[in-house]
Amino acid sequence: MRRVTSGRSRGDSPVDEFKMRAKSLLLLQQELRKHPEHSPKALATVQSHVRMLFKGECMSQDVNAAKVHAQTFLKLDDQFMDEIEHAHHALVVMYSVTELACKRLERTIIPFGIYLINAISNFWTATSCQLPQASAGTEKVHACLTNPWLRNAFLRTRYCLSIEEGSIPSTTPAERLRGDMLFGWIATWTFFDMGTLMNIYIDLIEEEVPTDSEGKQLVEACLILTFLHVLRKCIHEAPINGVDLRDASQVMIPRLQMDLQRALRTLKPREYLYYNDAILWMLYIGAVHERGLRPGNLVARDEAASGAQTWFTRTFAKQAYKMNIWTWADALAVLSQFIYSEHLCPPGHLWFDEVICA
Repeated sequence: MRRVTSGRSRGDSPVDEFKMRAKSLLLLQQELRKHPEHSPKALATVQSHVRMLFKGECMSQDVNAAKVHAQTFLKLDDQFMDEIEHAHHALVVMYSVTELACKRLERTIIPFGIYLINAISNFWTATSCQLPQASAGTEKVHACLTNPWLRNAFLRTRYCLSIEEGSIPSTTPAERLRGDMLFGWIATWTFFDMGTLMNIYIDLIEEEVPTDSEGKQLVEACLILTFLHVLRKCIHEAPINGVDLRDASQVMIPRLQMDLQRALRTLKPREYLYYNDAILWMLYIGAVHERGLRPGNLVARDEAASGAQTWFTRTFAKQAYKMNIWTWADALAVLSQFIYSEHLCPPGHLWFDEVICA
């Protein structure tokens, strides 16, 4: 995902950033004066320039400025763009919007609907014939994933991870073109899923979705948030010098813990039984994050709990005990019905026995 990741250094000065933005706006005004008749070249320049300004505001989490730029390019005529340009435009917009939404746990500032679908639907159709055959096991997910968007997103992500594990030839120009098309398909679909599901998550948390069970609604929200964390870590990670520039776990994991604790208190016994496997998977994902924060790990951070196991890890062990799961093979059989990937480190086989024995 480095192709669309901002190259901004952590040491950049806010003053320098403001100067660059001011110069960027000045250059845009000068370019517009050269093309007062609103020619296709002028429109293309405006579209590209506003999109880059929009991306910059999203990266700096300036919501109000980002909304202004979004309103501008949503109104611009995009008929001058071909299918590849449409797809690239949609890719940069979705990257920027989801980065802002996921790091703030808020709705996307532009709707993930007709505007984006119109921009990339033809690209999806054109690339569909280039997709490799799905490997065995990627076309089924756990039966408790009944939300259509979430279920399809799980299936797509499992498929994308299977592509990553395979080998894509890149010797000839035709093979490299196919590789670029596969990258575009994976990137646009996973960004689209990310934005759509973030909005559904907010709907569930704010109780804007009719339901007959608060516990079920909370578990559905937790499943979405867990999925978003996994999607970002497994496919959209952008490590530079050992640091993931796109990491949102410092926001997502504490919220997941809060939401899941509330869900576990609220679920009725029959609902708990129905979501048993899903709860184990969500606790596992949280436990992987906690284990990664332990001193001695490459990704250790200041907030790491020293020595003692933390909530996800302890609750994962308790859930495994309730489900009579005592071996890693038994746990993996459940986790694999959702999304299991050793991209999430440290993987469970390295610490499962230690946690269960403790």
